[in-house]
Amino acid sequence: MDWWKSELRKLSLRRLGETAFLITFLLIWLPRAIPNQSIIAFLWPIYHWFGVDYYIPLVKAPGVLIGSILACFVAGFVREYVADSKAIAKIPTRIHVTGIRGKTTTTRLIGAALRNRGWRVVTKTTGKAATLIDPEGTERGIRGHREQPNLREQPRIIESVADAGGADAIVFECMAIRPKNIIAESKVVRSTISVITNVRADHLDVMGPSLEDVAWNLSGIVPSNGVVVTAEKKYIPIIRKRAEEKNAKVVEVDPDTVPDENLSKFSYMIFKENIAIALKVCELLKVPPDEALKGMFDAKPDPGLTRILNGMIANHDVRLIAAFGVNDVDSTRLVFQELSRRRVIEEQRMLVGMFHAREDRVTRTLEFAQVMAQMPFEKILVVGEMTNLFVSQATREGYAKDKIVNLGTVDPPAIMDFLSKMPLKTDQALTLFGCGNMIGIEDFIDAFEKLSEKPDSRPVESRN
Repeated sequence: MDWWKSELRKLSLRRLGETAFLITFLLIWLPRAIPNQSIIAFLWPIYHWFGVDYYIPLVKAPGVLIGSILACFVAGFVREYVADSKAIAKIPTRIHVTGIRGKTTTTRLIGAALRNRGWRVVTKTTGKAATLIDPEGTERGIRGHREQPNLREQPRIIESVADAGGADAIVFECMAIRPKNIIAESKVVRSTISVITNVRADHLDVMGPSLEDVAWNLSGIVPSNGVVVTAEKKYIPIIRKRAEEKNAKVVEVDPDTVPDENLSKFSYMIFKENIAIALKVCELLKVPPDEALKGMFDAKPDPGLTRILNGMIANHDVRLIAAFGVNDVDSTRLVFQELSRRRVIEEQRMLVGMFHAREDRVTRTLEFAQVMAQMPFEKILVVGEMTNLFVSQATREGYAKDKIVNLGTVDPPAIMDFLSKMPLKTDQALTLFGCGNMIGIEDFIDAFEKLSEKPDSRPVESRN
């Protein structure tokens, strides 16, 4: 079903027509309002060829041009506002999800739960691969691999949904991380329910510098006279303060209300807070929890989620914990603790850390070096860009330099070769805990997956 592509194409053609009209308008009025000889000489052949100079007499009036331009902008603004209002009116329930960790998963869970209930839902995620999920559950990429995210995606998709007949609900993951853009995006989506999954130490360069600042800026998503659902505990006073300013209701959720057995029913690693938030949103929308959970269990995971792959490399039993998409230190600790609790990270296996570095994430590299130096890794493998920075910081934190293997920028075969030469004891298995950055390490994960016991990640089950 390509309704959304066709509608986006129509919108693009309309924008093109409006732009052409504006350019034509300026070309006609500019030399008349500002009768500079060089401008007239440059544009006169165009006017004369089309006979414009005959139909539109020369007018030397700068005020006419300025007034006309202002009138056009006002008319365009009014038209856009009316069109957006009409589009929004066709989508009665609008859910907007932000947070530092888990927002893509939470967005998918809510969309799947409502769809299972029979709602006509359009879901949009901005995780590792920005995806639009139509009312039938079909997923399609929104942009090409080299295309940059653009906030105009949100209103265009809302308009396309409205033009296609509307929907019972949209569930949009917030694209913005800059404070002003978060507020601007919230004004476009006009959510009835907003979600703040949590507040963690990430994107401090644009949302910080403190975690209090992050909490305040994330709260820019809170809807006026609406509802905000959150699992955040520590910074809930800040969220409440901003909600009071907008006359919004804050609904807190308790992750501990989700039983452990529900975690094992997902084919990928998931946290209780994601499930608890999705269940609370469904409760607000009168969806029974059993029906909501059934839809969640069938929800497809985001490509950037933590995966557990098991394979054989040179007769070595190697388990890869691909947590590269968990790119802040607090969440990485939580993933490590949770996998240890579920005994996916086992004491009898040799434990090796792997950090993938990016040159545009220097602060992240330093933070991970500090944290990984205190974790129980027998060795740390560093790959990617500016890896010396990680090595220097980790050694300053007290980690032995001879236990750090700095491979730098390498391809998957080089990493595989290193793993095959690990000095393991007889019958000893290896667990490789990978973290840091997802972009740039995908080829290694894909190569390891081909060696794994199953084509997909093995479900992580709790043994408690």
